[in-house]
Amino acid sequence: MQISYSSILQSPVSLCAENHKNYGLIQKKNQLSSLKNLYTPIALFEFIQVASHYPIFFMGEDDIFPVAITGIQPPPPPQSDAPVALYQPALRQLYPFALHKLPDQAAGVLLFDENSKQVIPSVNDSGALALFDTHGNPTDILQQIGTAAAQFYTGHMQAKKLAMVLKNAAILTPSQLEFKVVEDGVQKIYRFYMIDEQAYRRLPAHIVHNWHQRGWLDAAGLIILSHLHWYRHLKAAQFAEQV
Repeated sequence: MQISYSSILQSPVSLCAENHKNYGLIQKKNQLSSLKNLYTPIALFEFIQVASHYPIFFMGEDDIFPVAITGIQPPPPPQSDAPVALYQPALRQLYPFALHKLPDQAAGVLLFDENSKQVIPSVNDSGALALFDTHGNPTDILQQIGTAAAQFYTGHMQAKKLAMVLKNAAILTPSQLEFKVVEDGVQKIYRFYMIDEQAYRRLPAHIVHNWHQRGWLDAAGLIILSHLHWYRHLKAAQFAEQV
C-alpha cells in the first residue's frame, strides 16, 4: 500500500532546458491495472466531477483531507492467508500531471499521463511530446503541466481547509468503513470519516450563511449526495458475490 499526500508538493523539480531538453511526455496505452492502492487527496475543484461518479469521504487524523473511493476489492477466499479486508479502497487523483524526482537519478521528471492513467518516467524518445523547443523555450505541453500543477495546488489547499472546517464544526463522524494494512511489520487501521447529515442540518444560521458565501455549503452537500454512490458500490459487490 502506498499513501501519498502529493509528491507534487513534497518533491518539486526545477525544470530547465539545459538539464531536461531530452525529457518529454510519452503517449502509452491505457493501463489502469498498474494503479493500485494509491491513496491521494482530491482537490476542491474536482468535487463536482468526482461526486457525480464516486463517494467522497475524509481520511487522516490531525491532517485530514477528502478522498474519493473508486472501487471495492472483494475479500480473499476463506482458505487464503491474505488479510481479510471487506472493502479495499482504490483512489485516484484527477489532475493530469505530477512532477517528482526519479528514484534512481539525482534529478528527473515524472509525468502523470492522462492517457495511460499512470505515472511514467519521461525519457529520450522520438515519440515523446517535448517539454522545451529547440530554442530552450517551454512548449505548450509544459505550460499545461504548470497550469495543472498550480490548479491542483490551489484546489488541494482549499479542500484541506474545507476538511478542517467540517472537523472543527464537529459534523464529521467515523464511517463503518475501515481497513487494516501492515507497514514495517506493524498492523495499522485506517478509518474513513463522513459528514453527519443530521448535524449538518442543525448548523446555526450564521455558519450556514458564512459557508454559503465561501462555497463550503455546496461542497458539503455534494459530499452527502455522493454517498449514494457508495451504497450502489455495496449493492454491486453483494450482487457479484451472489453470482
